[in-house]
Amino acid sequence: MIKKAFIAFTMLLVLATGGAWAEGFKVAVLELNNKAKLTEAETGYLTDKVRDAMIRSLPSEQFMIMTRESIQELLPPGVRVSDCTDAECEIEIGRMLGADYIVTGDILRFVEEFRLNLKVHHCQSAAFLGSETAGGGDLYGLEGTVRETAGLLGARIRKHSGVDPGGAVPGRFREGGGSEEPEEEWRLGDIGKAVVRFESDPPGAVVLVDGRIVCMETPCGKEVEEGPVKVSMQKERYLPREETVDIRKGKEGMKLTWTLEPDFGWLTVKTEPPGLKVEIDDREYGTSPISDLELSPGGHRVEAKDPRYYSAWEDVLMRRAARREVTLALKPREGGLVVSAADREGDAVIGEVRVDGKAFGTTPCSGELIIGEHQVEVRSGSDLWKGEVTIEERAVDTLRVKLGGTRSSRTGGLSPGTGIKMVRIEPGIFQMGSPENEDGRDNDERLHTVEISRPFYMSATEVTQAQWKKVMGDNPSRFKGDDLPVESVSWFDAIRFCNRLSEKEGLEPVYQIEGEKVSWRRDRRGYRLPTEAEWEYACRAGTTTRFYTGNEEGDLSRAGWYAGNSKNKTHPVGLKEPNAWGIYDMHGNVWEWCWDWYGNYSTSRSKDPSGPDSGSYRLLRGGSRLNPDLFCRSAARNWVRPGSGSHRGRGFRLSLDL
Repeated sequence: MIKKAFIAFTMLLVLATGGAWAEGFKVAVLELNNKAKLTEAETGYLTDKVRDAMIRSLPSEQFMIMTRESIQELLPPGVRVSDCTDAECEIEIGRMLGADYIVTGDILRFVEEFRLNLKVHHCQSAAFLGSETAGGGDLYGLEGTVRETAGLLGARIRKHSGVDPGGAVPGRFREGGGSEEPEEEWRLGDIGKAVVRFESDPPGAVVLVDGRIVCMETPCGKEVEEGPVKVSMQKERYLPREETVDIRKGKEGMKLTWTLEPDFGWLTVKTEPPGLKVEIDDREYGTSPISDLELSPGGHRVEAKDPRYYSAWEDVLMRRAARREVTLALKPREGGLVVSAADREGDAVIGEVRVDGKAFGTTPCSGELIIGEHQVEVRSGSDLWKGEVTIEERAVDTLRVKLGGTRSSRTGGLSPGTGIKMVRIEPGIFQMGSPENEDGRDNDERLHTVEISRPFYMSATEVTQAQWKKVMGDNPSRFKGDDLPVESVSWFDAIRFCNRLSEKEGLEPVYQIEGEKVSWRRDRRGYRLPTEAEWEYACRAGTTTRFYTGNEEGDLSRAGWYAGNSKNKTHPVGLKEPNAWGIYDMHGNVWEWCWDWYGNYSTSRSKDPSGPDSGSYRLLRGGSRLNPDLFCRSAARNWVRPGSGSHRGRGFRLSLDL
């Protein structure tokens, strides 16, 4: 309909206007497209603001901004701007009006912001000269950005029309004469570009100039045309930032550094007790405590779960760039345990009961425990009973212990300073390393023959926290319990323990310590760490399988605590099946420090090897509660810097020369 009206109206328009405005350029600002569903009055008000901004940005001597009334008068009957749905139609409207340029726009509304997208076209050539976007949190904020945004369109019109900063229009407004430049003369003017350094905090933002991407990641340096441009920086999970910047060339270039506002807040979640699974909006985020978790603004449900506790949750409202902390206290699911003890004749006896390494009472005794598996120990005099119980919710388990002989009897002598049980290891020859077809084998486990030429003692278990405290007076362990292995100790910590225990028992300290330089005095007979060869020889106890109990993962479960059964914690020593020589926990629970520097194995038979003379890493053997079966093999090797001790999976056991 508009095209037909345009053809019929063209002659009338020429007669009415006499062609183009004789004194300059006509600019028609068409009514804005109301896609935000504002009222008619609000739409008209914003359109007038755009017209007013164009009047301010274009010299009145060269440009005439058409009013709403003049536009309505010049349009033929039945033609409405609101009927246009594309740029072609809008350009035809501009030609009907006799305008040189038309300014059109769309009012849009997003979730939290209004946007005004303005565009300018040259009517005669139908050329698109560009667009600019204004934004605001509400209509008042949008109104405040209209003048600047429309002004940028005015600059595009001035540039296209040829109006110089002084206001002259080539071919129309210059007074006086002139001359045509000779065709053979040629000059290269200023390229009109400046180097701009774009930076953001945090880095990694995309940079757009006038809606065109100029670099994918800040910091970056780019050439940008001089003059006012719209610069935008955008980064995922941060609010976009957009400003009009006047680009000017300088000797040192321009530097644009912006701080981006995060579109999230930080949440810290703690639970009582710690170490419980945390879910936020039904998505798992690990175990507590969780610090500075980035969450989008809005409401979130934070929930702590554990099968041993009743769940607890809290609904939190996150705000941008704000910090929140939530602490959830969970009530345990409990059952009861009753313990009594009798000797081999069946007579009741009084015994000290410990559950999971903590005092529980003296028989007969009872108490409440959290549901799940628990390690129970009953001791009466020299008799010791160890076992496990499974507590069910709101149920009472009765444990009747029969004493008389110890389940954890071991061979060898006791350390008088700590009560550490030492097992005598006889000399022998064995194959150290692993065969090429062993499941989980690493390439530094070359199979070779090793001779252990002298007998020595090795502790039947890893050094416990109670034993460590007797010697060192403190307890560095993360998991607390007297019968749990000491952990979170460095190689140097283990060396110092050996020397101090030797002094405590009147033996000559084996190690000479000078700062980080440690020498082994082999003529002395105090406590020491086993060599890597001694450790593997004692671990295998004559076996050639992956573990001293067999080759399968189920065999490992009988011998040690590893990722498959530890439930992510250490366990009291001596609960699992010992090897043929009466040594416990050689597989799993905690990694065990050895004397040796890490290095390659010998290619030939060796006798009493003790590793390289120097190196950067000391050896650890046996695997830990955190490791899968392949790291807990008899031949598996691990190496760490000797000063590293913060990891809760590192402990040790002792050796003693005869």
